[in-house]
Amino acid sequence: MQKHERGLSLIELIVAVAVLSIAIFLGVSFFSFGTRSFARGDLQSQVQADVRAASFFITQELRNATALELIATFPSLSETSSGTGWHYIFVENNRIIHYFNGVSTPVTEAIIEPEPTGRFDLRIVNRASRNLLAFTIAGSRGGQRFVVETQVLLNNLPLSPAAANQAVRYRKP
Repeated sequence: MQKHERGLSLIELIVAVAVLSIAIFLGVSFFSFGTRSFARGDLQSQVQADVRAASFFITQELRNATALELIATFPSLSETSSGTGWHYIFVENNRIIHYFNGVSTPVTEAIIEPEPTGRFDLRIVNRASRNLLAFTIAGSRGGQRFVVETQVLLNNLPLSPAAANQAVRYRKP
């Protein structure tokens, strides 16, 4: 008498569960890797956008300045009273800030971290009888870092080279 039993043996069931477990593990691993990669890319994109926006803002603000001074830090509010005509760009609470007539406006999110990862430096250089404001913005967020180093031609100013500082005050036409 021959038995024709239908169904799975215990070994076939164990093999099927093992193959399914491996497939699920690989699927979850790929999904997790993709999610982390996307999050890192998103952070990098945010940092780049903030640093580039700050660079563009500083370039637009300072290119045609009629007076400019590099200063070590933002002065006290009593020294910056409204109506003086001075604009300021400086770092406060890890953000680049524009200050004018008693109003502080953030230029960036909190991306300027303490050294060595974050940096905001300004310096005046003279190249071929042209005055340039060279600046560096190094920002980071969530382990993602981005650095912009650029120079702005100061159209209206005869200045002498100056050491790097972390703030600038200027007047616009």
